[in-house]
Amino acid sequence: MLKSFLCVNMLLTVLKACDRSPGLRKNIVSQLVNRVDGICSWMSVLLNTSTLKNMISPFSLEQERETYSWHAELILSIANIDYRLQQSLMSSPALFHLFSRLWTSRDVKNQLLWFPESLNDCPVVRILLKIIAVNGHKGAFYQHLSDSHQQLSQDLVDGIARRIRLISSKNLPFTRAYQAFDDLIFITQRLFANEFLRGTLLRARCLSLMSSNLKTMLSLSPSSGKSLPRPPFRPLAAIYECLRRTNAWSIKNWRDLVAEDFLASIVQILPLLDGNDDHMSTGRVLLRELRMYTLYPSVLASHPLLTGCQTPIIKDPKASDIWSSFKRSLDERVYVYKHMWNRDILEICDNLSVRKDFLSFTNIGY
Repeated sequence: MLKSFLCVNMLLTVLKACDRSPGLRKNIVSQLVNRVDGICSWMSVLLNTSTLKNMISPFSLEQERETYSWHAELILSIANIDYRLQQSLMSSPALFHLFSRLWTSRDVKNQLLWFPESLNDCPVVRILLKIIAVNGHKGAFYQHLSDSHQQLSQDLVDGIARRIRLISSKNLPFTRAYQAFDDLIFITQRLFANEFLRGTLLRARCLSLMSSNLKTMLSLSPSSGKSLPRPPFRPLAAIYECLRRTNAWSIKNWRDLVAEDFLASIVQILPLLDGNDDHMSTGRVLLRELRMYTLYPSVLASHPLLTGCQTPIIKDPKASDIWSSFKRSLDERVYVYKHMWNRDILEICDNLSVRKDFLSFTNIGY
């Protein structure tokens, strides 16, 4: 066990030296790119050593946290040295196996349920997000996951949902509840972008959970007694983005997997946004899209938000043409985002300090 820690510590020290020596960095990168599978296999051996130690004398949670954090931080340190190295490492089958080992540790599940301010404080979750970012729509990593590991998306969502309920029940600061929900959006969006996991997310009713948690969050009273901040627009936009990404699914799959509970929860959310024209306009657009993509128009057709709204909400001489394009293809929907909702989205993203990340993820652009 001591040897494994010394090896990891020594490699971390060398990696830190890369920041001060470009020549050393270049040499290390060229060596590591061709050895990522070996590095991951080596770390798996270290974890096996830890497992044997655990069989002799069970770890405390603190000891397990230290062991797995060392290995996870090493992976992140290697990935951060060079973009080419990160691409090679995060697409390595050996890393997928190592990640599965890290993911099943008690500490990861503990942090999912009781994480501090943000999931970013959990290094294994940061590895997951890097894997998703590098692999994009490739199926190798997702096909590698066993049936038990396919629950990782649901574990993440359930963990954040429990955190929101805990914060609301203890009347802790409103901003912490919103941070937890923001993590939910951040991770769910990225998982939703992958076709392999999209069906898992729908079957787990993650959209329903997102919408119900949003309703819970909006029902909370900020500790300062002030009115709700503008960021509630972003969860609506995020849910809407998830809806757009289901466009390739047949109506039957959408009907069977999402069902009326999601539609009903969305309808319950919208009145909570009353009094803000921007939020209400977004709500009307969302309702129209729901009517397009589902077989439950009767659930929404009589909603007060749609009464008398037979023309597009967006005010523009070419609104009708743009609205038609909006219904035809993803690219033209992006056009509407850029030219018609630009002010609202940019303002919200600026307020949240996530402008570049949010816009690049939703393909909106500047």
